[in-house]
Amino acid sequence: MLQILVPCGRFNRLMKLQGKRVVVAGGAGRLGRLVTLSLAKEGAMLSIYYNRSKIAAAELVAEIEKMGGKAHATKVDLAKLSNIKKAIRSSAKFLGGIDVLIDCAGVFDVPQKKWQELFDINLKAPYFLVDAATPYLKRSKNGKIILIADTYGQSPSAKFLAYGITKAGVIAMTKGYAKALAPNVLVNCVCPGVIEFGVRSSELKIKSSDERAVAASLLNKSVSANDVADAILFLARNDSMTGQAVYIDGGRYI
Repeated sequence: MLQILVPCGRFNRLMKLQGKRVVVAGGAGRLGRLVTLSLAKEGAMLSIYYNRSKIAAAELVAEIEKMGGKAHATKVDLAKLSNIKKAIRSSAKFLGGIDVLIDCAGVFDVPQKKWQELFDINLKAPYFLVDAATPYLKRSKNGKIILIADTYGQSPSAKFLAYGITKAGVIAMTKGYAKALAPNVLVNCVCPGVIEFGVRSSELKIKSSDERAVAASLLNKSVSANDVADAILFLARNDSMTGQAVYIDGGRYI
């Protein structure tokens, strides 16, 4: 008789997300899609927020349902507080509560005249998402919040100062909310370096900046998007870390 032995620790890790009710803002984007599919494969139920990626979101939900999972996608303008509150209520109703909130939405480089959008999406949106989801996460008694910051939040670039300010705010927000919501809700953030699929590669000046950032890292290479997604899933499973900024940056920030 053939016997397959699964390491107990690995089995327990995989089971930790089974049936968890997860909201993923920006879940149809490139990083968000990786995270959402990984969560679905581990048995989580998903509520996905998108803004401009309607077709991608619909395809993502169809893929999850084909896997036997449960998911829905909602168009949400994260720049508007009223939309966030409505979306969180809808997610809680669809999922039967909320155990995990992940914010993968973000804006990188915009003209100065659009700075308000940068601050709305990168700083105000995560604050109000957490605020709206907190009552449900507290009722979960084991709630998790994972935000996406950036190495620029700790080591700012003069060229992308406004972006760095928003991400520094996310790191501060992570620590502040961790204190405010302990012990029943754990709050952490991930600070990626240059992700290999390059959300910033559409403009030459941004690509050049990325190349300099990669050259400044100890590993001298960009960061795997899968590694960033794995870090997010680790934080969704974790029961011992809160208030931490986890750097996935190839050793750029030390």
